[in-house]
Amino acid sequence: MHRLRPTLIALGALALFLASAGAALLFGINFFLNTWLKVLLNRQPERLEMDWSYAWTWDARHVEVDGYTLRVQGPLDQWWLTVDRATLTVGLRPLLERRFQADDVRGDGVVVRYRGRADAPLVPGRTPSSPYVDGRSPPIPGLENPPLVRPEDVYPPPVEPWLVALDDVEVSGIREVWLGDYRFVGEAQLAGEIIVMPGASLDLSEVSAQVLQGEIDVEGIPVVSDLSMEVEGALEGVDPVTDAGTGMLRRLDAALTLGGHVDDLRSIDIFLRDAPWVGIEGGSGRLDARLDIDDGVLRRGSTATAVLTDLSARIGTYVADGDGRIDVMQDRMARLALVFETFAVHQGSGGALVRGQGFRLDATMPALRLDEPPSGFTAVATLPRSEVPNLKQFDRYLPSDIGLRILGGRAFVSGRARVEEDGNHVSGALTVEVPEARLSYAGIPIAGVARVTGRIASGVLDEGRYDIHGSSFAVKHVSVGGKNPDWWARIDVRAGRVSTEDDTFLTTRSDFSCADSSPFLRIAVGQRTIAPWIDDLVRLKNLKGEIHASFGETSLAIDHLHVRAPKAELHLHMKQDRRRTEALLFARLGMFGAATRLAGEEYDVQLLDAKRWFYARLAEAGTPEAMTSRKGEVTDAANLAKDDRKGLRIFKKDVTKLFEKKDPADKAKRREASRARSEALRAEGAKKEALRAEASKKEGAAGGGAATK
Repeated sequence: MHRLRPTLIALGALALFLASAGAALLFGINFFLNTWLKVLLNRQPERLEMDWSYAWTWDARHVEVDGYTLRVQGPLDQWWLTVDRATLTVGLRPLLERRFQADDVRGDGVVVRYRGRADAPLVPGRTPSSPYVDGRSPPIPGLENPPLVRPEDVYPPPVEPWLVALDDVEVSGIREVWLGDYRFVGEAQLAGEIIVMPGASLDLSEVSAQVLQGEIDVEGIPVVSDLSMEVEGALEGVDPVTDAGTGMLRRLDAALTLGGHVDDLRSIDIFLRDAPWVGIEGGSGRLDARLDIDDGVLRRGSTATAVLTDLSARIGTYVADGDGRIDVMQDRMARLALVFETFAVHQGSGGALVRGQGFRLDATMPALRLDEPPSGFTAVATLPRSEVPNLKQFDRYLPSDIGLRILGGRAFVSGRARVEEDGNHVSGALTVEVPEARLSYAGIPIAGVARVTGRIASGVLDEGRYDIHGSSFAVKHVSVGGKNPDWWARIDVRAGRVSTEDDTFLTTRSDFSCADSSPFLRIAVGQRTIAPWIDDLVRLKNLKGEIHASFGETSLAIDHLHVRAPKAELHLHMKQDRRRTEALLFARLGMFGAATRLAGEEYDVQLLDAKRWFYARLAEAGTPEAMTSRKGEVTDAANLAKDDRKGLRIFKKDVTKLFEKKDPADKAKRREASRARSEALRAEGAKKEALRAEASKKEGAAGGGAATK
């Protein structure tokens, strides 16, 4: 027993020594974890900085960490990660090979933020980073964007990066994931495997994620709330250079189901930035989706449905409001259908321009990608027959200060438009039926029934240019100034152009037919009284011809109206600009013709040689035209202009002196010469008369003498 005691004491001392050494070593390891390891890892804080509140290990392999943060800044982007609590088993041998390998990784309370550097160099295939906007881009504590100190300016190039491999990862309590303009806030959990080569690649394999509840914002706009989602998939082969931010979604393979409440569809405008004349906003309702994703592209069978209230769709400056439904499906093509059950179209703060039911927008494209806006899509908008409750609402679209006004009436409109080539090129047709229209021109009341068929053969939206040939305009039961209640007319556009960016926004070359010519004279002379015999003289019936017209912001011009019939013809030129009217009108019926000119307050009627007078006035105005006689003879337009050698020539006759203004002194001289010629003629006549009388007297005397003999 006495011999055993020293042995036991020695063993106890050895055990105590080993325990003390182990405790000292454990204390040293944990002291190193919480002090010197931070110093070693944070020698380049502008490039990489780690911190944690507390770390502990019992065997140098199983590590517990509380309050962990990681901040990384590279030439292209900035990262920030926080984890409230985590445990992991670290492999010691891989550390000698510059590999951080851990198993059984468990984490809770995670926040991830990513943003591209605003001063990042342009890299082919990479979307340029947007500038930091407070409240929209993720803030990263301790870093500015662009950085105040660029790490590449103060530190040498980094050595070969470590490989980070995390197996059997389970993370719960994911509170926030903020990638550029996209932000998730809520509660989610994730499991899978993670392999990261900083600056080279990122792989997430065998990922299983679940969102228990949360909301998604895009550019600070609430998009979805009450979100629930389940995901199975992988995110592999991510290149941090070309796949930065949302670009990493092009590496996503996943099957997911989600449901939630749509708060606002303004985020869709992010995908429509290349088509700023189109926009969607508002909208509140239920969203359900089942998506199958392959390399960031929706696979066949993917569907999404949103039933919405208070939805607004904008095309240009026009906005359609109402309740509707959006369906997205991927078959051989990606298809989107937006249907308004009820809608009203308005512009600005005015009342409804159009209202109805069933307006829809159908869009197709080769495929829907999650990482970039849609491209190569074709959209068709269909407007069913809808009501225009008050035509007076459209009065503000007419050229101002020309005297043409819409007083009231109602109409019905329907149409179809097709937009293609990335939403920029448009074609389509619109039909407007006007059973009642009340207008006025220069105070003259006009009423009637109209039908407009507008066709856009082609158009470029961002340039505001549209080819409208093939359009037509027909009116009937028209009265002008309370007269001719059964007047009718039709215009078929052979060539036409609309240019919303120009002062003259509409020009047309059209075929024209009408019941008679009387309204044109009434419009040309305005409120002035027309003698009934003049009205009857210029009333030509069943006319056909052509018209060239143009409309501007403050102007209306009939550059050429020429109507010809076997025994009649009509010519009209008119310009209206800021309430000043200039008009020239010629009408012929058989052998009789009349012309009228209106220039401001001056009003002339010409009955003698009216046609030549009309063309002479055109030549004086600088718009000469070829003139056709009743026999079909045509005088070339060049011969109607002023010429120093020939003067104004019409039908080979020089009529310049007939129309030029006479000097009063010349007129007096001509009158005096005329009187002198008249007096000379009278004197010569009197002399001849006296000679004849004397001759007669002599003949009489000679005759009497012969009789006496």
